[in-house]
Amino acid sequence: MILSLGLAACATQSAPQTATAPQYNAAALVGKWHCHAQFEENMDYAFDIDYHADGTSRDKGILTVRLSEKDLVWQFEAQTQSKWRIDGAYFFEQQAAKPIVKLLPIENKNTRRLLKAFEKSNPEVLEMKKELLDSLSKFDDEAFRGKIMTLNDKLFQVEVEIDDMKVMRTCQRR
Repeated sequence: MILSLGLAACATQSAPQTATAPQYNAAALVGKWHCHAQFEENMDYAFDIDYHADGTSRDKGILTVRLSEKDLVWQFEAQTQSKWRIDGAYFFEQQAAKPIVKLLPIENKNTRRLLKAFEKSNPEVLEMKKELLDSLSKFDDEAFRGKIMTLNDKLFQVEVEIDDMKVMRTCQRR
């Protein structure tokens, strides 16, 4: 019976079916999430974000930049406010205010000493730290677009392109 229904359904199709892009509902995103995005081998961002029903969001997180094989890192705390929306299978986000960014102090005395020595012996590293802090602190009203891979009551995954690099942002509901 099931086989004959399946064959009958196939026989009555007059044209091939085309897959349509999923349509996501913005209401599914509203709430608190914990997210992670890895930009490069040496840089990742873990953050908590609250998406509001009015299309705004606030997030706070830690950007970790690994400097060498010696486990030396910089950690930047960032807080941002954004506007967001979902259109079909795409997620759009745009900064709504200047981010608040600060370099976090290193608690371990020995690690702090090693990092200072590393920065002192590599002046280009100090310049990179300054450029990174300036870049993170800059108000950038450019919107980015990401393709939603998953959006349900527990998981939100969006693939965004940042500076010609594809980055997967994975969020789990808190």
